[in-house]
Amino acid sequence: MGLVNGTNLVLYINDAGTDRAFGHSRSFTLNLEASPIDATTRESGGWSEFIIGQRNFTIDFEGLVDFQDIINIEYLNTAIINRTKFLVKFTDNLAGALVFNGYCYLSSVSLDSPMEDVVSYSGSLQGTEIFATSIA
Repeated sequence: MGLVNGTNLVLYINDAGTDRAFGHSRSFTLNLEASPIDATTRESGGWSEFIIGQRNFTIDFEGLVDFQDIINIEYLNTAIINRTKFLVKFTDNLAGALVFNGYCYLSSVSLDSPMEDVVSYSGSLQGTEIFATSIA
C-alpha cells in the first residue's frame, strides 16, 4: 500500500446525502481518545491499574476562505447555531482505500483575517457515537 501523502486525504461533510469537501482545506487532525479508569486495589502490588472507559474523537480542521465554497464559514456558522449533527468522513478516494467516518457536532469555528494576508478559517468537530473505518 505504501505511505500516504497528506494532500490526498480529503475531509467531507455529508450534506443531505451528498459528500461535500471542506472548501479550500489545508489540514485536519484526527484525535482519538480512551479515558482510563483507575482500577487500582490493595492487591495491585503498589502499581496503578486501569481499565478503559469511554472513548471519543475530535477532528480539528483549517482552510482558506472562499465565500463561494459550499462548505464555507457561513455554512459552519449556521451549523453551530442550529446544533447540526453531521456525518463526516475522510479518505484519499482511491479504490480500496481506508475510509474513516463518524457523526459529529461542530464545537468551534474561527475566522482569521490578518492584514495583507490570506483569510483562513479553523474549527473543531466533536464526535458523538462510534467512529468507524471501512474500505472504499
